[in-house]
Amino acid sequence: MRQVINRVIYDTSKATVIAKGGNDYAQSDHKYEWETLYRTGNGRWFLHGEGGALSSYAQPLGDNASTGGERIFAMSDEQAMYWLERHNFVEMMVKHFPDMLEEA
Repeated sequence: MRQVINRVIYDTSKATVIAKGGNDYAQSDHKYEWETLYRTGNGRWFLHGEGGALSSYAQPLGDNASTGGERIFAMSDEQAMYWLERHNFVEMMVKHFPDMLEEA
């Protein structure tokens, strides 16, 4: 998927996958949701998400109906770190954000 955000092209086919996460619903379920965190060659972070008609990625069809959809969100370092932390990708946090972490 390609999307332009603030005149920057984000392209899932050209960026590096860092981590993936989603819910436990089957892809055919309307509540299905899946997200992939990417990093571009220029060091920019972005999230590609997709989901069913009852997910946060739903697209309106009109008349109170919706369908599944997908979107890309540009992310700051802080947002990418928060996403990794929320999904418990400890090794990816250590690898990409060692200066944001400290030992207990």
